[in-house]
Formats: sequence, C-alpha cells, structure tokens
Amino acid sequence: MNYFSYIKNKKVDPGVIFLVVWAVLLLGIFVFILLNVPIFDHYAFRQTQVATVIRELMRDGPWLEYRMPVLGPPWTAPMEFPLYQIVVAKLASYTGMGLEPAGRLVGIVSGLSSLALTWRILGLLNFSGGERAAALGALGFSPIFLYWSHSVMIETFSLALCLAMVVCALEFLLRDRLWLLGLGLFFALLAALAKATTFAVYMFVVVAMFALYYAQFAIRSRFAPGPVFERGLKWGSYGLALFGPALLATFVWVDYSDGVKSLSPLTEFLTSSSLSNWNYGGLGEAAKAFSYFVLPFRGNAPSLLQQAFGVLWIPLTLLSIGGWIARGWRRKYVLLIVLVSLAAGPGIFSNLYETHYYYWV
Repeated sequence: MNYFSYIKNKKVDPGVIFLVVWAVLLLGIFVFILLNVPIFDHYAFRQTQVATVIRELMRDGPWLEYRMPVLGPPWTAPMEFPLYQIVVAKLASYTGMGLEPAGRLVGIVSGLSSLALTWRILGLLNFSGGERAAALGALGFSPIFLYWSHSVMIETFSLALCLAMVVCALEFLLRDRLWLLGLGLFFALLAALAKATTFAVYMFVVVAMFALYYAQFAIRSRFAPGPVFERGLKWGSYGLALFGPALLATFVWVDYSDGVKSLSPLTEFLTSSSLSNWNYGGLGEAAKAFSYFVLPFRGNAPSLLQQAFGVLWIPLTLLSIGGWIARGWRRKYVLLIVLVSLAAGPGIFSNLYETHYYYWV
C-alpha cells in the first residue's frame, strides 16, 4: 500500500480536525483583529502589570528582581517567577514583534497546547473520537477559554504546563512508562514557577488519580498486604519525585521574593505572610466562590457556567448529567477526578477565586 492510499483509507480523528480548525480560527482572529489591539480590555490592570514586567525584561532588566515600576524605588516587587514574561520578551525581541501581539500569540499557542493535551488525556482514558471532539468543542469554544487564550496573561500558559504534567502522570499510570515521570517532573517544576496557584490545583488532580488507581489495585489484589504495601511505597516515592522539586522551588522562590519585597515599606504588604488571608480567604469566600457556578459572578457578571458555555450552559449541563446517568458507574473515576479539580481551586484559594474570574480558566 503506497503512502497516498494509506492516507485515503486512514480514519482521521475528529479531535485532530477540531484542533486544526481552532488553530486556524484563533490565528486568523489574531492576524486580522488582535495584532494591533491594545490591552485595555478585561482586567486591564492585571494585563498591563504583566506587560510592564515584559517591557522591563526587554530592556535587559534583571530576571529575578524584575522591575515593576509601580510602587516606587527600588521598583521591584516580584510575585510569580516571570517564566511567561521571559518567553514573551524573548519572542518579541527575536522576531521584532510588538509586546502586546507577542503576549497574545504565546497565549494562543498555550491555548492550542491545552486543547491538544486534553485530547491526549481523553484518549488515554479510552474516550472515543466523537466524545473527544465534543469535549474539545465545549472547551475550545468556551467564551472564557477563548477570551483568556488571547490575553496578555499567564492563565493558559500555566494551564498548558499543568496539563502536560497530567499527561505524563497518566502515561505512567496506564502504560507504565516510568521515564515519563522525569518529563512530568520537568513540567511540574515549570508549572509551579509560572503560577503556583494553578499548579496546586493540578497537583491535587494528579494525587487523586494516583489514589484512585491505587485503590483499584488494592481491591483487585484483595488487599493482599505484601503487594499493596509494595505498590504504595513505590508510588509514594514516585509522587515525591514528581512533586518534591517543584514544591521546593516554590518555597525557595517565595522566600526569595518575600526578602526582596520586605526591603521597601512600599512593597512589604505584598509578602506571602501579609497576603495569606487575601490568597486563601475563609468559609464565607469559599461559599461565595462555589455559588458562582450558577449565580451571577459578584452580582454583575455572568455565572461561571454561563461564562464557560455561553447560552448553551443549561442544555450542556443537563446533557452531561444525563450522559453520566446513562453510563452508570463505568467512568466513575473520571467523574471523581473532575470533581476534585473543580473543588480544589475555590476550596484552597477561596478569596482569589471569589474575586478574579480569570482564575477559573
């Protein structure tokens, strides 16, 4: 069989077709609409803050004590490690592209990568091509995902890194590919540095995956003490190897950035200890954050389900519930992992999720 007849007879995954369509659509919007659009849209203060750091990096400013000329001398208040900002600054410098379009382009590529990684995750979980295409359609054309994929923000960039970590963990769990844990460690390290709050959510997702598959193994082994203990010890060590360096790097960076911010009375209020209540909130903020799934966000913005699926949020939600009931418990582990991922963000960082809806990406 020659190459052309192979291509003719080869069944193309509809999910792959969707990825191509989404990439062409977003790149078309980027070229014909967004190329020269300033970043004075939603959360302009946050986008311009990120852009200001990128501008200073393009002016050969320092990477660690990066300048953010907002709060007075010494003009530095490092928050997250500037991984996204460095990538955008290098892209803009090497290509001659403006700062804003370079930031948007990195977001679009990150959004496409997130979709491709989602397609891989669903394939590993034995979803059919049609099911994967439907899931990618719901995600790819989600208003909140479409919007933040072309913003000058870290959201889809950190999301793509976290999903890459999840893919590596799933490849290990389902196909026993140990070497991919090393690659997962790399992505975990980058994700933790890029945006620790996103990394924390997906760390819980991976832990939930390990726990559920370990429980399945224990049940199949009829709780035989030897094999169950051996598997638990082995997977526990793998989990430490996967997350240990990332957590260590996060603590080191937070300690370093706190030291820099504490040097000025103008930025001392931004240290991790001062922002603890702001980041985590309490039960009141958690209750509000969870209520936003169906109630208006902060009273004047659409609910999260409406932001996620537009006017189709009600039929899509009903179809999802109906589909789960029809399939019974066949994929109960997928449902549990999804519930963990939904609850982890607003459950841990309640005030952040109650205040800023871009965290829900």
